[in-house]
Order: sequence, then C-alpha cells, then structure tokens
Amino acid sequence: MKKNLLVTILVVSIITIVSCTSKHEKIESGLIGTWQIEDITYTLDENAMVTAESLDQLIEQQKAVIWKFDTDSVIEISLTVGEKTYSQEGKWYVAADNEKIVCTFPSTGAQEKNINLSKDKLTLTENIDNIGVLKTFLIKQK
Repeated sequence: MKKNLLVTILVVSIITIVSCTSKHEKIESGLIGTWQIEDITYTLDENAMVTAESLDQLIEQQKAVIWKFDTDSVIEISLTVGEKTYSQEGKWYVAADNEKIVCTFPSTGAQEKNINLSKDKLTLTENIDNIGVLKTFLIKQK
C-alpha cells in the first residue's frame, strides 16, 4: 500500500514538472524573434495623471517600436524616426508562473507584464501607476 502511494506521488510529481517545464520552454521559444506593435489600448484610472489625448499621441509613436527577443535573454526595443534609430537593450525572462514576462532595462529597472502568447500574436498587459491598464498587441515578423 505504501509503495503504491509513493509510486503514485512520484508519477504525479514527474508529470507536473514535465508539463510546467514544457509550457515554460514553449513560451520562451515562442517569444524569440522580432515583433511589431499592431495596436495599443488602455483604460485610464479615475485619477490618471495624463489625458486621453496625450496618451493617444504617445501610442501612435509607440506603434513604430520593434521588439526583438534573442535566445540569450537579451531584448532590444528600437524605434526608427526618419534616418535615425533609437534603441535600448535589456534582459528578459519568463516568470515562474508562466503568465508574466519580466523585462529589465538600465533606464527603467524591471517591468513585469502579463503575457498572452499564441502562434504569431503576443499581448502584453501592464498596470501603470497614475495612468491605468495598458494592453500592447504585437505581431511576429516573418
């Protein structure tokens, strides 16, 4: 009886570990590549420190930003304006719960974003203090 219980616990533990690892690796490998912002939506807090109009202008500029996730946990975010390209490099990883991505940049520190990843679409959701909820929809570039 004890032996059967131990075997059952062992099998359940192995299945849990394998399924979690597989999901984590699937998310990481799915993120690797270059992503273009398709759309950004938001819900402003009641006491947001920005207006919808100023946020709309910022969102239009952000749609030109390219996100590139590399296999060595390096993320590069770049924006080309005319002939000039501005970029920032940081680190990224998928959080242990497999539902968040953490990006760390020298100028902003760690930023945690909820993640929803399908084959070629990525949605990042984040709560920003004094603004509200921001959802960024990205499409993977071929």
